[in-house]
Amino acid sequence: MRFKTSNLKEPKHADLVSCVSWLSPDDVVSIGDDRKINRWNLVSGETALIAELPEDFHPTDMHTFPRGHGAGGGGGSSGTSGLGKKGGKGII
Repeated sequence: MRFKTSNLKEPKHADLVSCVSWLSPDDVVSIGDDRKINRWNLVSGETALIAELPEDFHPTDMHTFPRGHGAGGGGGSSGTSGLGKKGGKGII
């Protein structure tokens, strides 16, 4: 098994990336200290800005629970995400 990496000509985050999580075998979501949430498609190479977090929100951890993986089966790529922030608080 090989892990393929590549560098972008223009970075999509302006600061350190603190959280990364798989959404599906082809999609990854990242959150940086610039408080931007980006979705990356590894097949097409496209990147989309999903949201920008408030100025006082400093992300520290993220977990995604895609629908269709685990009990109940099903399909689709949407599911539930949890995001932790400085101070021990989190959002779902």
